Amino acid sequence: MEIIRLSKDNIEEYSGEIPEDIRENIGRENFGGMVAASYDTGEVLSAVVWKLKNLEDDLKDNESELLYFLLNDREAGSELLAEYENFLRAYGIVRCTGFFAAEDIGEKTDVLKEAGYSTEEDVFPVMSTTIGELAELELIGKTGGASNVKPLGLITEKEFQRGLLRLLMLQKREIVEDLIYLPFEWFDRRVSCCCMSDKKAGGFLLVHRVRAGCLRVEFLGVTGAGTQMDLLNMIRFAVSRGREEYDPETEVLLPVRDEAAGKLIGYFFPDKKGEACIRAQKEVTRR
Repeated sequence: MEIIRLSKDNIEEYSGEIPEDIRENIGRENFGGMVAASYDTGEVLSAVVWKLKNLEDDLKDNESELLYFLLNDREAGSELLAEYENFLRAYGIVRCTGFFAAEDIGEKTDVLKEAGYSTEEDVFPVMSTTIGELAELELIGKTGGASNVKPLGLITEKEFQRGLLRLLMLQKREIVEDLIYLPFEWFDRRVSCCCMSDKKAGGFLLVHRVRAGCLRVEFLGVTGAGTQMDLLNMIRFAVSRGREEYDPETEVLLPVRDEAAGKLIGYFFPDKKGEACIRAQKEVTRR
């Protein structure tokens, strides 16, 4: 068996084993992965894909989230988890967490427990809805936003970078770790938008169209006066554009990255619960 690090150059070789929405992240600043393959046949026996968190935050522990764990061979899976832990230890990661659908975890539970992970019931840190559901919300209404909200496609890449950098310097909330490094093209410029203040971008709602076809909110933030109304107007704009550009059944993913995001999602969906899952977690010890 050989262990192969995933990269932009080889990730598409594993399109049959690793889903599109996971593969597209390989090559990003804080994402990585490995596969364990047979020397003789090249068959993929196991695979892991992860993202690193809090690397630039001195006040928080460095963590990793195990985004994907493929287990076709138990022994290979155990070896791959051990190699993954060695990688985390080298990076000073103190904790690893993974979220798995209860119906999908199966034999993985035993392998994870043998590797030192604890498991318990939880909910996925993301809310799933559709464009149709969002459009029907009373808070959204039928309006498309406000005059100071414009689609991302109407500002230049330089205006975008300056506005986002200025905004991130003022943010105190959890964000996508490598947000500032993502290319302009990463965001769907038809539904992503910004609000303008003094002829400068003072807020953004950034949406990424995942290869698998769904939409994922990557960032929502604003500065200056009228913050709450600007947030609502950007949401209204994005939903209105989404209705024009996509089928009502198009899935929209709303990550719950921090308490503030959870409260905002709960404000729009007071009766909606997150999808149940199994959370696996391990403290990474130094040798």
